[in-house]
Amino acid sequence: MYQNSTKNNMDTIQYVMHLSELRFGNFVLIENEKHHPEIKNIPMVVKSISRNYWQGEGYFYYCELDKLIPEKYDLKNYSQKIEFLKPIILTEEYLLKFGFTKINDHFENENCWVYILKNYFEFEHIFSKLKNSESDGRVNMHKYYKYVHELQNLYFTINSIELVYSA
Repeated sequence: MYQNSTKNNMDTIQYVMHLSELRFGNFVLIENEKHHPEIKNIPMVVKSISRNYWQGEGYFYYCELDKLIPEKYDLKNYSQKIEFLKPIILTEEYLLKFGFTKINDHFENENCWVYILKNYFEFEHIFSKLKNSESDGRVNMHKYYKYVHELQNLYFTINSIELVYSA
């Protein structure tokens, strides 16, 4: 979900994650300066989603998370309220690590490439050169996907299995 009035330092629309778009296995970032500032911008994997009560705050949802690529002997997991979770921008690097293959010369447009997964799941990804472009990717249904968790959720919905990430 996009928050209409909030802008961050890079002058882009601030994205607010909601419970309805999160699933186990989604990749996210934590942005909480008070708790876990040491893992800002480190990709995390959602392991569980729970509801809790805190006196004075009421009910809230939080996630248990692990690092996507854990460091040696790092077995620590993290808890974080959903309000501090941020999406990861979908890049070519993520598509390739999910097993997609780039197909060259599919379009004449230099900003558009098609990626195919081995089971013929086709994903068209557009890299915009426009500074404030709101969309970086789309699939043939002409819905724009900008974040990794959106691709993960779409793939799971269609195939009933998770995308496999190879670090």
